Amino acid sequence: MKYKFVSGALPDTRDDNAKMRDYRIEELATAPIIEWVDFETWKQKNKNLLDQMKIHNQNGAGSCVGNSIANALSIINYYEEGKFLYFSPRLYYANRSNKPQPGMNIDDAGKLPVKLGAIFESELPSDLKSEEEMNRLDDMVKSYETIGKIYAPGSFFHLPFTIDKFAEAIANYKAVVMFVKFGDGEWGVDVPQIKTINPQYGHGVCSFSYCMYQGKKSLVIVDSWGVDNPLKGLRILTEDWFNNNRIFGAITYVDLKNKEFTEETVLPKYTFNRDLYYGLTRDPDVKKLQEVLYLMGYFNYDTFTGNYYGLTVDAVMKFQLANGIIKSKTDEGAGRCGPLTRSVLNKMLNK
Repeated sequence: MKYKFVSGALPDTRDDNAKMRDYRIEELATAPIIEWVDFETWKQKNKNLLDQMKIHNQNGAGSCVGNSIANALSIINYYEEGKFLYFSPRLYYANRSNKPQPGMNIDDAGKLPVKLGAIFESELPSDLKSEEEMNRLDDMVKSYETIGKIYAPGSFFHLPFTIDKFAEAIANYKAVVMFVKFGDGEWGVDVPQIKTINPQYGHGVCSFSYCMYQGKKSLVIVDSWGVDNPLKGLRILTEDWFNNNRIFGAITYVDLKNKEFTEETVLPKYTFNRDLYYGLTRDPDVKKLQEVLYLMGYFNYDTFTGNYYGLTVDAVMKFQLANGIIKSKTDEGAGRCGPLTRSVLNKMLNK
């Protein structure tokens, strides 16, 4: 049975201040060696996963992003435990902020799995459910919340829209939820092709591997609007989709590494002589700031890149709140390492 496509990946309508809080993958060191093998070789190397994999069927509902989240977490768990656990997308779709409007936005795609975790498809069946059925959680019981937290990702990071960065994220974290836009006659085949200049549909898919296909770098994706195609829910998305600005959202899930601050923690001697703020990259002072905040328990990752984005903004805010520099995260200067914040830091580091 053929279903009319409903745009399920919604534009990111947040303002710039909200987007500054996003955790971006550039704040983590992600530079593995990427081996771009041909698709047939790829299939042989990934046979075990493909034999276990189950792919959700959105059945004409606008739940493609929810399905992509569930597929991504299932794939991540496969690499962690060697077993494909089939998670349900209804937990995310029924809790989205734009409900009852069909579709989901990128912010919900990141936050909801971290907050709610993951529940098995057997407990919250979703396949072949209608839009109305996907909006309900009347079969949800309290104990599912506890089970869900066991499989919750630690956090989520936004990716830049280049195929090489996607491949790096997949190599490190195993799956990416991506938002793609397409026009009439472009998508419903194994290898979608760009034919129009007017993409009008937004769609959410899960990219989980990479290969070469007909001489082009490509991603292997799971598509809940493609379970009846010859590749049985898989599609090949070539670099053309990146080169033509058809990607408009992407996140990956990462377990952050927390550091507990104790009285025995030794802080380095250092003096910050200039303001530090969002957008600085490969900055030695930012790198030292990240190290210091990690040792204090505010920066939740033990890799220091010198890139000042949402993860660093959030760590600086936590430091500012803890030391009375700001009263709330909406105060002026929140998340910026300005004169007062530098002064407090310098006193602590140079006792």
